[in-house]
Amino acid sequence: MIPRIWEIIGRVDNWVGLLAAGLTAAAAPHWWSAIFLILSLAFSRANAGALGSTISSVVNRIAEVLWAVAFYRLGVSLTWVFAFASLAAFQEYAKARLASSGIDWAGRLKQADRPIRAGFLFLAIFTYQFNPSHSGVTAIAIGLTLVQILSFFLLLRYAFKQLH
Repeated sequence: MIPRIWEIIGRVDNWVGLLAAGLTAAAAPHWWSAIFLILSLAFSRANAGALGSTISSVVNRIAEVLWAVAFYRLGVSLTWVFAFASLAAFQEYAKARLASSGIDWAGRLKQADRPIRAGFLFLAIFTYQFNPSHSGVTAIAIGLTLVQILSFFLLLRYAFKQLH
């Protein structure tokens, strides 16, 4: 019974990571929001078992929405925030569908995974500290969007090749 409850709740580190992601969004645009971002990424771990993996995935997606809020609080327009956040969500969904179809994508298509997206936010937080006019942060968001487009295209191409 106890192991089942633990699996349902999920590992504590996922919830700490989610809390840190919330603090990242709340603390942006201050420089110390980068500390919470690092904690958010460090405490996100995959759980064992199907239910644990599902909980971990949901927590990670919520954390990424909070990272998008941090970009918005840094001054990025909603157009760019929606663009890269949607592309990231589509990519993660496509990866999950591929995995459920039995296609092994592990070790591939790492151009815009979570650590890369976190890296762009980290760079945006520190760029804002030196240029709070939002132009530098917007350029980083545009760059993230372009990387997400490339990554999504490569994922679709890989999926097409595997399915045909």
